Amino acid sequence: MRFNISNSAHTGIAAGLWQLCQTLWVGAQLSCLLLFMPVLKQMGLAQLLITEVSHKLWPGLLALTLMCLLLQWLVLWRCLPRQRWLRDGRTLLLGLACVGCLLQLVIFNWVPASALLLKLAQGGLLGCGLLLVMQPSPQSAARATA
Repeated sequence: MRFNISNSAHTGIAAGLWQLCQTLWVGAQLSCLLLFMPVLKQMGLAQLLITEVSHKLWPGLLALTLMCLLLQWLVLWRCLPRQRWLRDGRTLLLGLACVGCLLQLVIFNWVPASALLLKLAQGGLLGCGLLLVMQPSPQSAARATA
């Protein structure tokens, strides 16, 4: 890793915060989906217990995801010019992920029997997250335009 003195500290902090938030929410969602829940099933725990763990874990995970998404949105708002902010693909993906997260919270609280809708919303949220991982961070986008 090379340090460049000519870059401003603001863009370096923004890129670091972007990557941290991205790692937190996408990593937490994927590890819960691909590691934690399957391990509980493999351990031979009762389905009722696995469902109870999921119902206790999921709202906190969605709250963490929503906080990280809003912080990423703020970072992007501070780094991009105002004319380009709404047209940027990352802004649209963050907005779509926020809608997916809020949709999951609404479905989880008011329609608890619809597991299919929850899985669909979770897939959309993870899809947005994986697309955001492939996008450049705000620092590299600012460096490319400069």
